[in-house]
Amino acid sequence: MAALEDAGILPSAEAGSATALVFAVSNGGVIYTRRFYDQIIRQGANAASPMLFPETVYNAPASHVASAFGVDGASYTLVGDNAVGIAALHFGSQLLALGACERVLVVGCEEIDWILCEAFYDWRLASTPLSEGAGAVLLTRDAPLRITTAAAVPIFRRAEAGAALRSALGNQEGEWVISSGNRGFAERIERRLLGEKGTWVFPKRHFGEAPGASAVWQVIAGAMALRTCEARSVLVPVVGFNQQAAVATLR
Repeated sequence: MAALEDAGILPSAEAGSATALVFAVSNGGVIYTRRFYDQIIRQGANAASPMLFPETVYNAPASHVASAFGVDGASYTLVGDNAVGIAALHFGSQLLALGACERVLVVGCEEIDWILCEAFYDWRLASTPLSEGAGAVLLTRDAPLRITTAAAVPIFRRAEAGAALRSALGNQEGEWVISSGNRGFAERIERRLLGEKGTWVFPKRHFGEAPGASAVWQVIAGAMALRTCEARSVLVPVVGFNQQAAVATLR
């Protein structure tokens, strides 16, 4: 709602028909999923709740958002690591380029549960505490801020992360860097490739790691820097846990 209000758009049937939705998530509706399978384990398959089951699928949140805001255009859910927000923005820009809609609402969201915290700790996926929340960016053709994205470069093992980020960066650069790191391997890779020049910001030191939402939060932080801090260009690099590296540039 805040993203729509910031753009001066009120939810309506006309606005909904011209809007597409791209939803970015990493772990899905894990709380409902755990409750659903816990019930099966404790009471048997016949006790499984038909009300909980629809909430276990990854595209359930997108359907709720589309219903709440009257979006009856295209609706997609992308699943990935903490770089999935950039992938969603890139996909949204492709929808705009194809003329499929007038605007694209890109939403990144994540929720946490004890089972996720345990898994991320055991697999050493996050060097910062997990968090939860959501962020949204509205893409239009005539926006005052221009965002440039490129297709994410896949990673099959951490040793490939540096080369993948270098490939994703291409010739993109910015006065400010909104980092995806928090004193872990991602930050070391970004520092090695981008050096110490410019102003560096580390949102995850304040907000934690919310995989589906984190990259969207980074982009929002970059947009705020352009609006309020006299920055002219912002680079948003993201090194994923083990799946992809992606970059966005805001001007």
